[in-house]
Amino acid sequence: MKKIILSILAIAAIAVSIFIIKSPNNIGSVGDTGIGSKHDPHARLNWEKQRLQDPETGEIPENILAEEMAYAQTLPVNSKSFKTGAWKQRGPYNIGGRTRALAMDVRNPEVLLTGGVSGGVYRSENGGESWTQVTGSDHLKSVTHIIQD
Repeated sequence: MKKIILSILAIAAIAVSIFIIKSPNNIGSVGDTGIGSKHDPHARLNWEKQRLQDPETGEIPENILAEEMAYAQTLPVNSKSFKTGAWKQRGPYNIGGRTRALAMDVRNPEVLLTGGVSGGVYRSENGGESWTQVTGSDHLKSVTHIIQD
């Protein structure tokens, strides 16, 4: 019985997949070039080309990657801080997780705010030596951005 049900489901899945791929009005389907509309199904592809093309010629230069890499080599590098271990762990130490946002008060660099995936917002008034949670117990504790008004 299970084999029959699985066979029917597999056939139905294949039929639906074929219908989706063949449907002319379906934007975003398998085999499509990206986000578009009924009037311009290649809108996303065109947008990407406009971002990358040379404004004078309208074409993407053939050697663009080599030029990007050559330019990247001319940028200043301050690798000293990475090699000497100048980074200091600043906490908060009582909550684990991924930090999503960090902000420094523009009026006082000793005031730091940080927020994580599920820990809420923490504030330090001494450059990160100690931290206090400022998110209330009834607030959503998922943080993605911190801005200063």
